[in-house]
Amino acid sequence: MDRPQPDFTIEDLLAETAAQEEGGAGGRTVTELMERTGRSRNWVLKQLRQLIMRGEARCVGRRMQQSIDGQLRQAPVYQLITQAEREQDGLR
Repeated sequence: MDRPQPDFTIEDLLAETAAQEEGGAGGRTVTELMERTGRSRNWVLKQLRQLIMRGEARCVGRRMQQSIDGQLRQAPVYQLITQAEREQDGLR
């Protein structure tokens, strides 16, 4: 059975987050992206890895997040790199 495809991309979610945060700060964790997309951890990680390899996303820090066992743990937070930032860094 094929899983319905979301009508947005992981790039859309990261861009939406940047637009909502003051000054473009912030981002989303893998768990947040999984919840928003309804996709597996492996799918989200694969998408993020591709974005990072292309220089289009980065890890911007960590945020405390409750894990499945109820403990608070640090989770990486990701955001898109804007075209202006890529040009400033000499990318694309």
